[in-house]
Amino acid sequence: MTNQNQNMESELRAAALGQLTSKLQKIKKKIDESGELSPADKTTLDRSITAFKTLTVTAGRAENLLDQLQAALLAKESVKRIAKLLEQCIAQMQQTSDSTRGINAGSEMQIPIERVRPGKKIANDRKDFDPVALRELADSIKENGQVEPYIVRPVIPPEDGKEFEIAAGERRYRAQLLNGSKFILAIVRNLNDEQASSQMLVENTGREDLNPIEEGAAYKTRRDTFGWSDAKIAKVAGVSETLVQQRVSLLSLIPEAQKLIVSGDLPVGHGEAMTNLDHNRQRIILKVLNESKGMTLKTFIQVAHSLEEDQAAQSLFDLEEFWVKKMKNRGAAPRKGNLAYTGAPTRKDLPHLSYSMKDGLPTVFEKYIVLLQQSGLPSEAGTIGTLYTFLVKNNYLAVPEQSLLTGE
Repeated sequence: MTNQNQNMESELRAAALGQLTSKLQKIKKKIDESGELSPADKTTLDRSITAFKTLTVTAGRAENLLDQLQAALLAKESVKRIAKLLEQCIAQMQQTSDSTRGINAGSEMQIPIERVRPGKKIANDRKDFDPVALRELADSIKENGQVEPYIVRPVIPPEDGKEFEIAAGERRYRAQLLNGSKFILAIVRNLNDEQASSQMLVENTGREDLNPIEEGAAYKTRRDTFGWSDAKIAKVAGVSETLVQQRVSLLSLIPEAQKLIVSGDLPVGHGEAMTNLDHNRQRIILKVLNESKGMTLKTFIQVAHSLEEDQAAQSLFDLEEFWVKKMKNRGAAPRKGNLAYTGAPTRKDLPHLSYSMKDGLPTVFEKYIVLLQQSGLPSEAGTIGTLYTFLVKNNYLAVPEQSLLTGE
């Protein structure tokens, strides 16, 4: 066996030992905290011991400790005895892993490409591989060689002959497949899922490999899967927190808009301006943009804001309509008066409105708006004003002849 192959095998074994040792450490921690060994942990422990024994590096004291631990499990010895043996096994496995890794740990090595696969459990953030660009990369590698090694992690246990999984470098891997390469240059690292995901994010954002939608999905995956904060995502990706939030917001766009962004036919700034709109209004603004050639981003944002205001007013009206219908379905329940139930949210800290029974609904609206303004509550006055304006513009109400707001 060549030195290169020996290094690769040693690195694989060491990484395997590292991952299995990590499992034992978690079980040991649970035992220390609860004083018990659950059936599920017992099964995991038994399987881990078997996996350790399949590695040819286990010998001497290490193998003897594993035998003792397995025997203790079969004999259902005390948890205290099992915990002590487990602690000894962990220490021995760590020592064995360190000696197995040797002085060439983390060094570059040639790995048969048939033993490597793209990320499976942690899939690549990049979904779109341009065939033309891939062919160009393949030609470049064929002419100049593979300049930068991949980052791979062991597949434990191997699946379908695949012993390594790519954490960084899938695009180069695909290019080398096109070239019919037999070997790839790689660095083997013992990475857990979160570490592999982090390595992938650094690779993709650092090389600008992702389109804005893929980038947003990549950030959201780290949020949802690993609970990363926007600050951590920004630090790992080397971008601002604002950019992280903007990219994730693009995922709220309708599929048509996302496709336009990916193709470059819709600028990212325009897409960001649409993210607060519902799907129907997103389609409206895209139609406006398509029919208004040369619309500037400033004008586009103004149109988006106008649609947002309309959407907010519509939401208020839809909420009222919903509860009115709900109350109708309650049969004999009163629809007006002190016993009526509206379902609407209320605030007891707002000023109470005094009005005359002769006042029409428009006048009641205007009186309350004026009262809120005089009470130093401009935001609340604006909310009521938005609903009032909507009702007037849609012919539900008419401005009084003696308006308190217009002065007419």
